[in-house]
Amino acid sequence: EDWVTVFKHKNLTNEEELGRKKEEERRIRPGEAAVTSAFRLRAKYLIHTVGPVWQDGSHGEYDQLASCYRKSLLITRQLGCSSIAF
Repeated sequence: EDWVTVFKHKNLTNEEELGRKKEEERRIRPGEAAVTSAFRLRAKYLIHTVGPVWQDGSHGEYDQLASCYRKSLLITRQLGCSSIAF
């Protein structure tokens, strides 16, 4: 089940739900992304992503970072967003 489906089905609306979602997101691996409501922010969604822990650049850090951007952009496309800010 992708994060867009989870978001739409759960229809997250309050801070208690955000706390639960944060717990789920702690399980996201570097290079992955997830979406929640933007709650009180002037946006519809928040896309959370986990960047790599930098070691020396030879442990897949560049690929993981690129994956963060790709997956964030994929989520925005799935949600039909017309803009994104990083």
